[in-house]
Amino acid sequence: NEPNKPRFIQAMNLWQIRRRLTGAFSQSTFVPDDDLMNIFGGVLERANEEVQSWGGQMIFVYLPSHGRYATRSENRSVQMIHEETMSVVHQQELEVIDIDAEVFSKSPETLEFFPFGRMGHYSARGYEAVAQQLFLKADAVAEIRTGSR
Repeated sequence: NEPNKPRFIQAMNLWQIRRRLTGAFSQSTFVPDDDLMNIFGGVLERANEEVQSWGGQMIFVYLPSHGRYATRSENRSVQMIHEETMSVVHQQELEVIDIDAEVFSKSPETLEFFPFGRMGHYSARGYEAVAQQLFLKADAVAEIRTGSR
């Protein structure tokens, strides 16, 4: 089995490198700065002006990442990103659908919204929950705009 030992060591080294790189660029280490948030606000403002120019209403949808639920301890960086994002969105006076607050955080098993509870896209259950909330909220916004209740 000696010939297999170097491959195993190589695999372990690659795993370690990938783990470290993933951590270096993960949401848990990201801190939004004022310049970035100002750019984000400008993009939202321009997008909202465009939508209003054809009589539409822009709705901002906050889709939380796996990192928000992955650990039992509070992740201050993830909370800060959410708070900063919502602050900029509210400054633009946009309608908001916060999937974290309105759907995921209300579930006792938030990791079920991700395939096998792992990082990545949402699971079928996650997409279904998001879609249901989008339809409910969009219908409510449409009713308010048209005055039909």
